[in-house]
This record gives sequence, C-alpha cells and structure tokens, in this order.
Amino acid sequence: METLLDRGAQNPEDKDGSRFDESDALNEQGHAAASGCTSEEDFALINSGSACKDSNHNKGPLLNHYTDRTLRQETGRHSDVNEMSTLTNSSMTACQTAKARNEGSTINVPGDLSWSFSGLSVDTRHIFNHLYTWQVLSVIASVIISALSFASVYKTFGETFIHDDMFLAVVGSVSAICNVMGHILGGFAMDYLRVKDVLPTIPAVLSALLLSVSASVHGGKTMYFVWNCGILFIIGVFFAAHPIFVIRAYGAQHFASNLSFFVFSWICFGVIGSFLLSWIKDLLSWPGIFIFLGSLPGGAMVFSMFMNIKNPWGHYI
Repeated sequence: METLLDRGAQNPEDKDGSRFDESDALNEQGHAAASGCTSEEDFALINSGSACKDSNHNKGPLLNHYTDRTLRQETGRHSDVNEMSTLTNSSMTACQTAKARNEGSTINVPGDLSWSFSGLSVDTRHIFNHLYTWQVLSVIASVIISALSFASVYKTFGETFIHDDMFLAVVGSVSAICNVMGHILGGFAMDYLRVKDVLPTIPAVLSALLLSVSASVHGGKTMYFVWNCGILFIIGVFFAAHPIFVIRAYGAQHFASNLSFFVFSWICFGVIGSFLLSWIKDLLSWPGIFIFLGSLPGGAMVFSMFMNIKNPWGHYI
C-alpha cells in the first residue's frame, strides 16, 4: 500500500506547481491519522465526496498536537493560522463517516443518523405491501386497546382496596406527568436506538406491567402507585417513538399522509377497545381483565420481534 510519504517522494510537485516536500506529506497524514485514515486508499475517501467534509467533531489530542507543530513549521503556503485551522477541521471526520456507513456503525460518527433510515419512499397506498406495516399495526392495536382500557378502569380498580380518594387523585396526576416524561425521554432515546429494538420492547414492558398490576392488591399503595406511573410512562414512550418509526421506515416524502393513516388507526382501535372492555368487564374478574389486557401487547411483542427493516447498507434500523 502506497503511503503519503512515498507519494511525496515520487511526485515532488503539487498541482499548483509548488513543491511537495516531507512537511506536506506529514500535513496530509496528520489529517488522516486524526480521523482514523492511515493509508492513501483511506485518505482518498475524504476527497471522494462520499463523506462529510464540513464536520467539526472529534478533535482529539493527536490532532491538536499536530496542528500546533505544523503551525510552527509552516512558513510558506500555510502561514495563516486561521487558514490552517480550517483545513485541519474540514477533513477531521470524513474518513470516519465513510467507514461507519460501510460498517453500519451507529456510534463512531456523532450526529450522523443516516444509519437509522430505510432509504425508501413509500406512499400510503403501498404501505401494506410491507410485512412490517402489519407488525406495527399489531403493536398499535395492543397498546391503544390496553392503554385506553387501563385508563378507564385504574381508579375503579384502586377503589376496591384503597379507600383514600385524595391518594387516588394524586396517582392520576403523577401518572399524567410520567406520561409526558415518557414522550420527552422517548423522543431523545430514539436518536440512539434502532426501531427493531424499540418496537418489541415497548409492548414487552407494557405486558409485564399489566399482567402484574393486579398483585397491587397485596402490594398496597406503593405498588399501585409505581405500576400506574410505569404503565402511563411506557405509553408515552410509544406515542413519541411511533412518528419517528413512520419517517424512518417510509421516508419523508409521504410522511404526513402515512402518519395520518396511523393516527386514524389509533382512533379505530380506541373505539374497538371501548366495546371490548365493556364486554369483558361482565365476564372476567379484575385479575382476568388485566391478564387479558396484558396478553395483547405480549402477542404483539412476539410478532414484532421478526421485524425486518434495513438501511441501504443492509443493517437494521
């Protein structure tokens, strides 16, 4: 593999006619070393247009040391300190970006979210051609039906063993705050997590909480309070994650119409959940009701575990 110093020895003049001496080779190798590029082939990625050239991330100690050293040595072509700093920063993460995209990395290049998009542009008429649409609809149905049903009966259930109306009102208020926090934290988390991991996790956690919430009869006020907050929190996470899934999976071009379709499905599943709850309340006891509600997201979790959405580089988003 030809190194930059070898190239300098073989080609003593640059394109502008100036001499390519050893300090010039060290200059270019300093950029490459700082961004993880150590060969002519790697360094070519910076100039190929396949990576970002204007990023200012990851200024490490090696780069800072090299910059100071070069500024002391250069007296001709790069005598201007500001010009030298601009040249140094412009190629800092170019090679890192190109390598991370090829490897499907999600952590090597801060701020680069290209790994999280499918690269597709799907309109509403064709979304049913994709299996993951049905998987997502199963998650939506289970979460909406379970969430609305629980929100309708949590206080009635609490009154069976808690005879403190003030405490039940506080539980409702704090649970609403937890729901808002779920929206906020869920949005932040989706910048770093894959859809394939998030969508099965949400119904899994919701299922576990619903299946065990009836045990708060024996756990007392504390368990009832914590479980209510947890259920409302995870529901908030779902509502924050779902729009992000839509734009990642189907693209930005038809985002408004696609999201509108899924929001309409929320309304439909909410109506179904209301009729379903009024039916099972007369048939099942409290433990039976929560087991039924918990089994819905449990089934959706299993179905969504086989979700297959990948980015253009063949890695799961």
